[in-house]
Amino acid sequence: MKFKIIGLFTSILLSGALVANAESSADVNNYSAFSTAAQAASITYSSDGNGTEMLSDNVGVERSMDDWSGYKSVEAEMREVSNGVYEMLNEEGEVIAVYEEIEGDDVLQSRASWTIDWTVKPGVQTAGSSRIESYAGLEFSHNIKFSRTGTSKIGIASHDEKYIYWGATSTNGFEGVITINRAMGKVSLAIRNDSSNTITYTGSYTI
Repeated sequence: MKFKIIGLFTSILLSGALVANAESSADVNNYSAFSTAAQAASITYSSDGNGTEMLSDNVGVERSMDDWSGYKSVEAEMREVSNGVYEMLNEEGEVIAVYEEIEGDDVLQSRASWTIDWTVKPGVQTAGSSRIESYAGLEFSHNIKFSRTGTSKIGIASHDEKYIYWGATSTNGFEGVITINRAMGKVSLAIRNDSSNTITYTGSYTI
């Protein structure tokens, strides 16, 4: 199943800092500086073993986050505005994103990418341990496969706001784009396993 999410979620732009966790960060003033640094050598941002490792080919191995103390989950209302296009609304009725199904290989050119291999138990949510500074227009392009069929949700965790905004639902994989619609502090890609079986999520996401 392929999706394109535009609005709150499609393109995450790098401006300011790429933060691997709350205690460890690397300042990135623009894509050129980030790309040069990533290509020059392996760079590791870590804290308590839960960092993000940037490799020389500009691909990182993304660890998962499991401590959600103090966070609030928000089931975004999916309001259909046209065929296959939905606005994602938070509890206040604010449009935080637009979700759109896509066909074919309609993907964005990546600036940096991370691979994921997350095994998630039933009823459990997780997110990347990286912390990416967000603002309107920030884009996540993702291609994630499931080890078995099972209802799952994809969304964005806002670590400064302590909210997790859940959007699209799938039983066999996520492929599409999430565009942030407004600044919401440091964010990570998040997945929730709503099935009755343990699922391993593998694939990648890029910004």
